[in-house]
Amino acid sequence: MPRSHRAPLCGRRSHVIALAAVAASLVAVPKAEAADYYWKGGTYDNWGQYAWNDGITADLIGQNAFYTDDLYFGYSGPLDANGLTHIDYLRDFNLSSLNFANQSWELNGDNGDAYLYFQHGDINVLATSPSVDIFYRIGMLYNYLGSTASLTTTVATGSQLSLFQVDGNGSLNKNGGGTLFLNTHNYSQGTFINGGLLVDSNPYGNYTINSALEFAIMGGGGAQTLAGSVAGAGTLTKSGGGTLNLTGSVGYTGDTTISDGRLVLQLPYSRNINLAGFYGSLETTLTQTQNVTYSGRMTGVGYYVKSGAGSMTLTGPNDYTGGTVIEAGTLVDQHPHGDYRNSGNLTLNVDGTGNGVTAGSVSGSGSTFKTGAGTLTLTSTGTGSTTVNGGRLIVQNPSGTYNNSAALEFRTATDQTFAGGILNVNVFDLSPGTLTKSGSGTLTLSAQYDPNGLSKPYTGGTIVNEGRLIEQSPHGNYVTNAELEFANAGTVQFTSQVSGTGNFTKSGAGTLALLSPLTYGGKTTINGGTLLALGTNILPATTALTVNANGTLNMGGAQTVTTLAGTGKILMGGPLTVNGGTGSAGTVFSGVISGAGSLTKTGGGVLDLQGVNTYTGTTTVNGGILADANPHGTYVTNAALWFAPATDLDYATPITGTGSFTKSGAGTLTLSGVNTYSGSTTALLGRLIEMNPHGRYVTSAAL
Repeated sequence: MPRSHRAPLCGRRSHVIALAAVAASLVAVPKAEAADYYWKGGTYDNWGQYAWNDGITADLIGQNAFYTDDLYFGYSGPLDANGLTHIDYLRDFNLSSLNFANQSWELNGDNGDAYLYFQHGDINVLATSPSVDIFYRIGMLYNYLGSTASLTTTVATGSQLSLFQVDGNGSLNKNGGGTLFLNTHNYSQGTFINGGLLVDSNPYGNYTINSALEFAIMGGGGAQTLAGSVAGAGTLTKSGGGTLNLTGSVGYTGDTTISDGRLVLQLPYSRNINLAGFYGSLETTLTQTQNVTYSGRMTGVGYYVKSGAGSMTLTGPNDYTGGTVIEAGTLVDQHPHGDYRNSGNLTLNVDGTGNGVTAGSVSGSGSTFKTGAGTLTLTSTGTGSTTVNGGRLIVQNPSGTYNNSAALEFRTATDQTFAGGILNVNVFDLSPGTLTKSGSGTLTLSAQYDPNGLSKPYTGGTIVNEGRLIEQSPHGNYVTNAELEFANAGTVQFTSQVSGTGNFTKSGAGTLALLSPLTYGGKTTINGGTLLALGTNILPATTALTVNANGTLNMGGAQTVTTLAGTGKILMGGPLTVNGGTGSAGTVFSGVISGAGSLTKTGGGVLDLQGVNTYTGTTTVNGGILADANPHGTYVTNAALWFAPATDLDYATPITGTGSFTKSGAGTLTLSGVNTYSGSTTALLGRLIEMNPHGRYVTSAAL
C-alpha cells in the first residue's frame, strides 16, 4: 500500500501502563528553563550516541519534570542520512514538543516500550516532512492529581503523522490540514479534530469533529464498539472491512462516508451519507420506542441496513445503489429506489407528482406497504404480504400475497403463475382495490378462494389490458381488453360482469354458470368444461363463438353469436342464432349440436355444419349460406341452404322457404319430401334425386 494511504501503526505491538501511578509519583519542583535540542544524527540513528547539538546525549534530554524540552528534527545541519532515530534502552522522556521538518522521519522507542510524556505538549510536522512515524508510547500526564493534560498535533497539508499508542489523563487535538493516524489509545478527555483528517483504527472515548474523522476498522477482527460520543460539524468516514458499532451519542452534523465494511448507528444524525465502497454498508439500529426521521441523502455504491424494533423514515432523495436491508422493525422510504431485502416492515411512499417511480425488487418474508397517490414499479415483492393503500403498484414478477385497497397491476412480460392470494385490505370489503394485468405474457392466478370464509377475494374488479390472464377462481367484475380466461376446475356460479373490448375463454374441467349477460366485445372460446348460460343472450350477441373438443356450451335460453366454429358440444335449451356477418368467409363447426332448440343462420357469411347434430328444432337460413353435411330435422331456406353428404342419404322432410337449395358432397342425395321453397335447386357435386320436382334446376353434376 502506498505510504500516503496507509495507517502505518496498525499491527504494531501495543502496551498500556498505569499512567495514574506515574503521575502520582511526580512531585513539584522549581520550573526549569526550556531547552531546545536539535537532532544531528547524520549516519547515526541511536539517541544514545552523540547525535544532538553540542554533543549532548539522550541522558540529558527529557528529564525536566515541567516538560519544557523541545526536540527538533531536520531543523539544523545537514539532512539525516535515512530519517531514522532509535533509542536502544528503556527510558522515558518528559517533553514539551516534537518538531519535524525537511524530510520524512521514523522514531523507534525500543520496540514501542519507551514513553514520551507530555503535559501540554505539541507534535508539529511541517509541509517539508511528508511522513512522520512515532513508535514510542505517548503518555499525557499532569503534575497535580485531578488535573488533565493535552497533546496537540499540527500536521501541515500534504503531510501525515502516525502515532503508535497514546494514553493518559488528557485530550488530543488534531490541527493542520494534514493527516494523523492513531493506532491505539485510551486517553480519557476526548479527541478534537480541528483540521485535516484523523484516521483512527481503534476508536475510544469521545470525539468532536470540526473537519474530518475516519474510523479504519479492519476486517477479520470482529466488530468494534464505540460507546463514546461523536459530535461536531465535520465529516465521518468508515473504512476497512470490519464493523463499527456507534452506541453512544451520535450528534455530528456533517456528511458520512462508508467506503468499506459496516457502520452501525443507533440514530443517524449526519446530513448526508455516501456509501462509497462496493462492500460498504450503513446500519441503523433503533429500539422499539424509537421513531426516527432521517432527512439527509445517502449516495454511493454500498448498501443500507435497518435493524432494531424501532421505525426509521427516510425522507431524502437517496440514490445509493447497493440496496436496502430491513432486518427488523419498520423502514419508511419516501423516495423508493433500488432493491430491498425485507425481513421486517417496509413502507414505500410515492406521491402523486411526476410520472411515477421505478425501483428494483423486494425480496424476503417481511411485510411491504405501498402508500401515496403516485405509481411505483417493482420487479418483485418477496414472499411476505404486500399491501397497496394508495396510488398504483406495478409488479413485474408477483409473489407472496397482496392486500389491495387502491390499484395493483401485474406487468408480466413472460408466462408466470401466481399462487398467492389477493384480498381486500378491509375485511368488510370497504374501498376495495382493482387488479390490472398488463405485459405480453400469460399470467395464471391459481389461488383458490372461499367466498364465505376468511379467504374472501378482492372485490374491486380485474382489468386485462395486455397479454392473457388465466383465472382459476373467478370472482368479481372483469374488464377484458386483451385475453381473459376462466380455468375453474370445479363449479363456479358467476353473477358478475365481464366487459371490455377483448376476448373471453372458458377452460378447465369445471362448470362455469353465467347468471347475467356479459358485455365484452371480443371472441368467446370454450376449451374445456361446461359453460352454462342461464338466460337470454348471456354471451354477447356480437361475439364469435368457438367451442373446442373438450368444451361444452349449455344454453338455458336464446343466444345470438356472430360466427360458430369448433369441434365441441352445444346443448340448446333455447334458439341459437348465428349471424355470419356480411363477408364471404365461412366458419366450420364439426361438433355436435343437441337439445330442443332451433338454429337460425343470418348474415352474409357461411356456416358449415359437419357434425352429426341431433337438435329437434327447426333450422332456418335467413342470410348467407348454411351447409350441412348430415341433414336432419326441418329446414327453412330464405337464403341459401346446402346439403353436403359424403355418403348416400334419403331426406324425406319437406324444405320450405323463399330461398335456394344446393346439393354438394360426393354422395347421392334423394329428396323424397314435397318441397315448397321458391328458389332454385342446384346439383353441384355428386348426385341429386328429386322425387317431387318443382321450380328451376341448375346442374353441374348428376340430376
